[in-house]
Amino acid sequence: WHAKPAGYGVWYRRSTDGGTTWENARALYLRRAEGWNGYSNMMAVEGNDVHIIVPDNPSSENPGNTNAMLTYLHSSDGGASFQTYYLDTVAAGYYSVDAAIIRVEGNHVAVAVKEYRNNNDVLKIYRSTDNGASFSKMVLDLPHYVSTIGDFQIKGDQWAVLWSYRGYNNEGVFVTTGTFSGDAIASSELSPEMDNRHYGVLSKQSGLNGDDYNFHPMMAITGTSTIHVLFHGVRQVGEEDRNPYRALYVRSDDFGETWGAIHKLDDSSNQHGTLVAKGNNVYIIVGSNYNRWIAYSNDNGDTWKTNKTMCYGSQYGDNYDSPRAYSLVIDPNDPTGSTAWYIGAKWLALQTKDGFNTLSYATRLDSYVRSKISGNRGSQMAPLLAIDASGTNHWLMREFAGDADVTGERLLNQL
Repeated sequence: WHAKPAGYGVWYRRSTDGGTTWENARALYLRRAEGWNGYSNMMAVEGNDVHIIVPDNPSSENPGNTNAMLTYLHSSDGGASFQTYYLDTVAAGYYSVDAAIIRVEGNHVAVAVKEYRNNNDVLKIYRSTDNGASFSKMVLDLPHYVSTIGDFQIKGDQWAVLWSYRGYNNEGVFVTTGTFSGDAIASSELSPEMDNRHYGVLSKQSGLNGDDYNFHPMMAITGTSTIHVLFHGVRQVGEEDRNPYRALYVRSDDFGETWGAIHKLDDSSNQHGTLVAKGNNVYIIVGSNYNRWIAYSNDNGDTWKTNKTMCYGSQYGDNYDSPRAYSLVIDPNDPTGSTAWYIGAKWLALQTKDGFNTLSYATRLDSYVRSKISGNRGSQMAPLLAIDASGTNHWLMREFAGDADVTGERLLNQL
């Protein structure tokens, strides 16, 4: 996470006994990490290797930082020590590192970066096949400049990045794919065309661009070559309903070479949402105004149903003061993907064991936390959940208070 002092440096803390005790917090990077967004998947872990990417742009608080830099931190001993590498330097002025996301699978490490270039933003991919010892850089040749990175995933030797553009009277969503071993790329526009313009946008809360409380995945890869994508727009040419905030789902079974039919998910009408998938199960949070619910498929995205028991006024009515405070987590110990959690504001937690056909458990974690930490109450930021190999749930929560830095430090110290 990033926090004061030292101008929002990057801090790290670990537990080596499953969360029972915590080592003291350590500052890994003390320059002002101006481009850092703490919920944008800038840390990836594989075994004992911890990989962290830090966008660092010039700022008035750090006048010695005259160039935008992309810094890579790597630990090969489970976070006991880190080595720092400057992956790239971008000239100051109208250039900056606007967003970044890192992924790891085995010895393959990849970073997707959106670089601001005075309204002609570009995408860069950094690839390593030797566990971060060296990287090759690609500046993607794309049909439009990049407005937003929605998500970035890797699978084996392949990578896929979801991005959007916005121009005059035109906006669209693309998936670009490539490999670790070659320089060829392929881009597919997902947003349908109507009246000589494209209609397609990513969620305002995709996690890499814009104000948000959580990282919200918009793309998932299942098997070796199936890509699932959530975006927003019109469904097809000639559709009378042009509301650009309809939640749309589309799938590719050949890693982006071809795409199937677009599914419009129920009557959603706001630009929020997130997608996760495993096995034949695909789960999406969609919403309308300040309501939200689960659209789910148990047949790999072919057909869709809804579970609205978390809607306002329903059995587990969520709090909608903050429409962005939600997340979906699939239990990694269930190979079918049928066990998952819906997490909402005020620390609402709902579990399913049958792919969201029914809910098996419901609680509000703020009541429990208040009993352990005096004065603590649930915030409008959804908790972050990690489930370890033994099935233990680890929740990271933020207390609601005026000073985020003090509050975050206090809560982490009490963990």
